Amino acid sequence: MAAEKQVNERPGVLKENIRALRELLKQEENLNARTDDLFLAAFLRGRKNDVEKAFRCVKNFYEFGYRYPDMYSIIYPSENPEVFDQHHFGSLPGTDRKGRKICAIIPSRLRPSEIPVIQSFMMGRTVLELMLMDLRLQVMGTCVIFDMGGLSLVQQARLITPTVCWHLAMCVQIFLHGTNYKALHEHIAPEELPEEWGGTRKPLSGTLTKTLLLLNEDRFREWTDKGYKDNTI
Repeated sequence: MAAEKQVNERPGVLKENIRALRELLKQEENLNARTDDLFLAAFLRGRKNDVEKAFRCVKNFYEFGYRYPDMYSIIYPSENPEVFDQHHFGSLPGTDRKGRKICAIIPSRLRPSEIPVIQSFMMGRTVLELMLMDLRLQVMGTCVIFDMGGLSLVQQARLITPTVCWHLAMCVQIFLHGTNYKALHEHIAPEELPEEWGGTRKPLSGTLTKTLLLLNEDRFREWTDKGYKDNTI
């Protein structure tokens, strides 16, 4: 069973752990956290059903949002369609052979004169929150392709600042492939990739991602009041 192998989840364990995690969060008087089953399951599975570790992870999630609101705010496609229309970030249809969702980022397509780079990070954070609601992805995970091609060293340094690197390292395992698509294909098969990376699919587009987020905007708006109370951390 995938859940037991990937996230140490035996039958009946998740339900008990959700209840325990919810009680811990209710005791945090300065934190107004989401406590629905789907949200808590995502953090439990991300920490292999260790309740204490999941508890710390939920608090970190909200603390990052409190300390870095410019990076961890939700961005709405109905209000900022131009961010999505540059097609520099997108999620591919379906999953790969390992059951993972594949997302991709191509910074060279960004036009900073039209949108701030930070909005791209916000877009990724918004997509992540949506993916947390997928029970299958909670177990199998997500794979992100970060294509730095077409950027000068100066542009790369401006984009990948120490702060951005730190935030990326907090949530991902990183493999560097350069332009070696053969090495990339050892992790993701060509038939699962767009043509930009030696795949057989159509070019990367942000249209699907934009549509999915539009359909879920009401959900996002319900969650905006969640987090730490002012001046409490």
